Amino acid sequence: MNTFATRDQVRDAVLALLRDFLGTEAPSAITEATDPIKDLGLDSEDGVDFACLLSERFACTVPEDVNPLVNDAKHCGRRIGEIIDFMFALLNKA
Repeated sequence: MNTFATRDQVRDAVLALLRDFLGTEAPSAITEATDPIKDLGLDSEDGVDFACLLSERFACTVPEDVNPLVNDAKHCGRRIGEIIDFMFALLNKA
């Protein structure tokens, strides 16, 4: 059974994981509009590490061809809200 039934639960978990990932570099305010690459100084390699942490935290597999920090289809970075939406959809796949 999925323990992350609501988007709010997924949001809270993603934000907590991102703050842990950033450590002392984490700004006090991270919102759904935050761009991890532009605003937090992360890069695509960090996205690979973050994907592993997301997989571990949510007990699911982030597909190997997906970088949670980058939207390849749009050729741009994902905002935090987009990462939350992606994880919520992944966790709630039938």
